[in-house]
Amino acid sequence: MIKEYWDNPTLSTQIILLIEEIADVLNDEIGDALVWMMPKMLRVLANDSSPNNQATLRIFHAFESFGTLLDDYMHLIIPAFVSIKSLLLFLFFTDSK
Repeated sequence: MIKEYWDNPTLSTQIILLIEEIADVLNDEIGDALVWMMPKMLRVLANDSSPNNQATLRIFHAFESFGTLLDDYMHLIIPAFVSIKSLLLFLFFTDSK
């Protein structure tokens, strides 16, 4: 179900919330699903068009739920975080002029 509706922009925040809840319940057992979820989550981080970037915020929270399961994905996650931070800094300094 998650794979089927992932690309639906009106459901993205709810789907990420569902993933977060599943991660809380299954703990380490969700690790196998991260293989196909991680590229989709990183794509959302790069192209989030949800109101107030709610999908990005939900993904950050989901990452917290995944805990040490993310260790194998840090080489993908850190560049995405750096890009977001760089964009925020650019927007902050551009808007303050």
